[in-house]
Order: sequence, then structure tokens, then C-alpha cells
Amino acid sequence: MIHRTIREIQGIYDCFEQQSDKVSTELAVLRALAREIKTLVPVDFRTRLRKELQQAVAEERYE
Repeated sequence: MIHRTIREIQGIYDCFEQQSDKVSTELAVLRALAREIKTLVPVDFRTRLRKELQQAVAEERYE
């Protein structure tokens, strides 16, 4: 929902041809909130397993 709101606000700025990143306090707050929520939400099993597999391959620990 937060990401959808961010896209909607960016769309409004795009309609008026303004630089949203430079003038929008709302976008900055929403992006910070989205980052904070992401750290609090537990990662689902498949995502966690995929990350662990990628890390193991990168470290060549796949035997």
C-alpha cells in the first residue's frame, strides 16, 4: 500500500513535470516508513531460503 501511494504521488509530480525527489517531503517520509516496515516484517521461508542459497553459491559453500 505504501509503494502504491509513492507511485501515485510520483505520478502527480510527473503530470506537473516537477522533480518529485527534490521537493517532496511526503515521498521522503513514505520511503523511510517503507524501509522501516520492511525490517520489521518477517521474511517468508522461500525468500529466506533463496537468499541463503545465493550466499552459499557466492561463498562456494554448496557441497
